[in-house]
Amino acid sequence: MSKKQVKISIGTLLLILILINLPFLPGPNILNGLGQIFFSIGQIIGTIGLLGAPIGFIWIIINKTRKLNIFRPLLFTIIFFVPLISILFLTRHLRDFSREIGIKNGNKLVRQIEEYKLKNGNYPEHIDKTIFTIPHSSIIGIDHYNYQKTENNFEVSFTQNVLFGFNFEIVTYNNGNEQKPQGELQTLYKTNDKNWKYEIFD
Repeated sequence: MSKKQVKISIGTLLLILILINLPFLPGPNILNGLGQIFFSIGQIIGTIGLLGAPIGFIWIIINKTRKLNIFRPLLFTIIFFVPLISILFLTRHLRDFSREIGIKNGNKLVRQIEEYKLKNGNYPEHIDKTIFTIPHSSIIGIDHYNYQKTENNFEVSFTQNVLFGFNFEIVTYNNGNEQKPQGELQTLYKTNDKNWKYEIFD
């Protein structure tokens, strides 16, 4: 392959990785809709890649054996193989990363709510934007924070996509650790912050 073809191959690989994982990367929420589309397309191609990638590898071997240009079969393999590898290995780690960033910024709202209670003796019924500064999650795929007053405490939560929008992650803060699973799986997972837990909602 020529240097130009190598650069195109590397650029294609990086572009696919970025587009597939756009919802879990830092950036403005205005890109979320587009990011979810690319994420879903990546999941579809990744699933098809179970068949497409092996075909591409065989095509590369044949072209290499015949001393033909392997550029086209290499691009074909990248298009199917990279989404598959990303979904199996990289995306999970990026979702962990985005969750931690979401929690870090969500704690800015938590502190404001606690300060409100110190001044007023009770937690607010709802988050009034004239009183509270609503933090940005800093993650493309996390649109906003939800607030709910409970009997003894309060909860702040956010969600992010896991699988085609049918399975998504609910990440919830409760300073009394009174979170309750909302989905069928009924499993809560710990985070690096003891007052935040998450579940995969099915």
